[in-house]
Amino acid sequence: MEKKKMYWTPSEVRSKIFDNNVSKITLISLIHLQKIPAIRLGNRWYIPTYWVDRQIRIAQGVIEEVNA
Repeated sequence: MEKKKMYWTPSEVRSKIFDNNVSKITLISLIHLQKIPAIRLGNRWYIPTYWVDRQIRIAQGVIEEVNA
């Protein structure tokens, strides 16, 4: 059984979700503004898979985005 990835780096999110059309600095800024959930270990940020999966489902139209 394949182990599911639990966290993504901002660079991976940039590539997977935004096709490198959003800068890493923008993602880090959104993390600081708490628009993207993340944890920091040392000097690296990690974004949880649940957020990445949700963004993919929103982009595919499977679920609608709800602005809180």
